[in-house]
Amino acid sequence: MIFSNQKVLVIALKSCHLKELMRTGRNEHLDYLDSFYRTNLSPEFLAKMETAREESRQLNREGISVSLSEAYLISELVRQSQSAAFMELGSLTGYSALFLLRGLKENGTLYCFEKDDHCALFLKNLFADTGSVPELKGKKVVVVHGDARQKLDSWEVPSGLGGVFIDANKAAYVDYLNWIESRLSGSYLVIADNVFLSGSVWGAKETSFSAKQIQVMNEFNMRLMNNPVNNLKYSSFFIGTSEGLLVAKRQA
Repeated sequence: MIFSNQKVLVIALKSCHLKELMRTGRNEHLDYLDSFYRTNLSPEFLAKMETAREESRQLNREGISVSLSEAYLISELVRQSQSAAFMELGSLTGYSALFLLRGLKENGTLYCFEKDDHCALFLKNLFADTGSVPELKGKKVVVVHGDARQKLDSWEVPSGLGGVFIDANKAAYVDYLNWIESRLSGSYLVIADNVFLSGSVWGAKETSFSAKQIQVMNEFNMRLMNNPVNNLKYSSFFIGTSEGLLVAKRQA
């Protein structure tokens, strides 16, 4: 079991500098955490990480990518799920994908759905040769190029798919969840990033998110966290990062 029997667990990061800290800021807390995480990663993996991070900087999109602390957490959640296959909706330059792939079982496969033409090509090149990276040896990435909602309609779910990491179109999170619940069976893991929408979900005013995005995200959060109203029996919790992670395991 990944989670305890407690239905809802909220983990709060008690820093007065919480906003943006996990994404772009630095302080002693994160430096301390990252020092442990980096020790557990091979030089080859660290080099791939920096390649992915640098590309996001060049695209001026580093701020929307997960931090090392978030990525390592996601990797360990996937590892504990013992999945042979996983999927990512919205891969950008592959930083989170590296950690998702790291968490998969030996010979595992990660399916990356990416709409952006440049990023999709970059992903293919980034993962063209993983044999030299100890954490990734024998594992592979399949890039699915195009809008995830359209691609999912005809996509055949691979055997052994253990779950989904969602970090794509915020107005489509409920659509993604509908697809997951209609196509996946047994026990699976759902991890979703940006579920706080910079505070918009609880009424923060000065954000760039639309009313539709806020409505969709609130529905998404409620469906996964409000377990009594559905029959899928999720074990779910929030992680209080700057943008919010939601982790839900569907019980078999």
